Amino acid sequence: MVVVGAGTAGLALALGLGREGLKVAVLERRPAPRPAPRGEIIQPNGLAALARLGALDEVRARPHAETPRYHFRRIGGGTLATFDYAELACPHPTTLVLLPRTVQDALAASLKGLANVTLHPGATVAGLTWSGHGVSGVRARAGGRTHTVAARLVVGADGAASRVRRALKVGTAAHPYDEGYLTGLVPRPPGFDAEGFYYLGRHEILGLFPVSADTLYFFYLLATAEVPALRRRGVGWLRERIAAIHPAAGPAAAAVTGWGDLSFNACHRVMAGRWYAPGAALVGDAAHAVNPHTAQGRNLALVDAVALADAVLPALAGPGPVPAAEPPAVPATERRRVRFVHKETDQVAIRIGQVSIRRDDPDVYALDLANDLLGGRGFMSRLFQRVRTREGLAYGIGSALSPGMGHPGVFRIATRTRPDKVRQAVAAMLEEVARMRDAPVPPDEFAASREAFLNSFVFASATPARVVSRRMWYDYAGLPADELTRLHDRTLATTPADVRDVMRRRLDPDRMDIVAVGDREVLAEALAPFGDVEEVPWGPEAATAVAAGPAAGAAGAGGG
Repeated sequence: MVVVGAGTAGLALALGLGREGLKVAVLERRPAPRPAPRGEIIQPNGLAALARLGALDEVRARPHAETPRYHFRRIGGGTLATFDYAELACPHPTTLVLLPRTVQDALAASLKGLANVTLHPGATVAGLTWSGHGVSGVRARAGGRTHTVAARLVVGADGAASRVRRALKVGTAAHPYDEGYLTGLVPRPPGFDAEGFYYLGRHEILGLFPVSADTLYFFYLLATAEVPALRRRGVGWLRERIAAIHPAAGPAAAAVTGWGDLSFNACHRVMAGRWYAPGAALVGDAAHAVNPHTAQGRNLALVDAVALADAVLPALAGPGPVPAAEPPAVPATERRRVRFVHKETDQVAIRIGQVSIRRDDPDVYALDLANDLLGGRGFMSRLFQRVRTREGLAYGIGSALSPGMGHPGVFRIATRTRPDKVRQAVAAMLEEVARMRDAPVPPDEFAASREAFLNSFVFASATPARVVSRRMWYDYAGLPADELTRLHDRTLATTPADVRDVMRRRLDPDRMDIVAVGDREVLAEALAPFGDVEEVPWGPEAATAVAAGPAAGAAGAGGG
């Protein structure tokens, strides 16, 4: 097989498959990695993936800072929160903060003993080759020549601007953010033992994390549009700002003498419309580049690599091309399931919902309007008028229809209420769903809701950016380019009888899951009228129970 990209996802996948004896060629367009003055956090999920690959000890043997605690503070004074990973019930309850190259160097070192895995720096992919079954290999340029490499599986691990993804003609939903992060490395001052610091203000974030015994990593959020002007000012303003926010780091910040000591990283999010094709797959940023503020990019790359290796190993063990996988079927709920998670809290969080429809289902237009009437139209919706305005059971309530792309989506209702009002609030929500099924919406209510729904389309085209964003979304979702016109016309043609009909066929309160988070004694009694009540354990056991489904006694939470 061929892996395009020798970043974290590509090397991790090569290691996972190479250790199973498969022949893997890794193509990387850069002759050598580029150092970057920044740090990265390897979270518990990334640590678990490295352990699965047998590379965690190799990472720990390199410079890093084990950092289980993070303090979130308000710029100007005041503590917001402290998160201690040691409290997590998971195999690796900590984080490792390290330089970007550390994980890649550890993975490359782990690959050295595998003769069946070869690395090819300076090899640029020019395109894919195809057969009647799908992708059959790549065309790559190296050493001034073009080479054709046959492969049973080609994996694009080549970043957010993936050439493999473009060659597969996979659409993307891209969202550039207005801000980015200015990053740098300075000498580590005292006071950062096993601790990282986040400072948050208005349009301002400063992060300070140790990355080794002698080095501190910092990042500072600023608007991308401001960067040219700030470059002309030098770096004195940055040193002063760091010292003002976290005085103990002020002396260390003096090590930043110019923009050559810094790196600016613009933030963006890129989601591929699909991550696979016959004979090909995408992993890491090529499939889903996330905002670096999530601190999950490299971790998701590692998780992707382990998951893909597990998925394709059985297929690669046999002859022929690797088939494209299809999402598993989602079984319909035959009866209502009522569950809760015990947590001492002043307000009970309630979710009610069920599996819904795909985005390309013809019923989506009428069901969108039905959801708008029920709970999607804010103050004017039926749920809000009853639960908040008339009965005073909650401060806010709403419903949402989230059609799936290539798979069924979810319909859900969400609210929070006082513990002594749980039974009344749940009953009111279910009754409003039933009322939408039992009787047509009065003409005046229907006309007002439909008009507001149609008027909202104006904002979808208010600026060129919104037009482009919507067109990109349609491409990402596999919808026709005139989908907005279709949505307008289909909504305009929808009648009260259509809304009642689609509610009867698509949403059934007797089959909706109910999930609540609150005190055990309160919820066991309050939810009893709605069905057999099950408690879902909190922590790793909850994830196991949810994955196992009803047979485990606590199936996946509907309406999540």
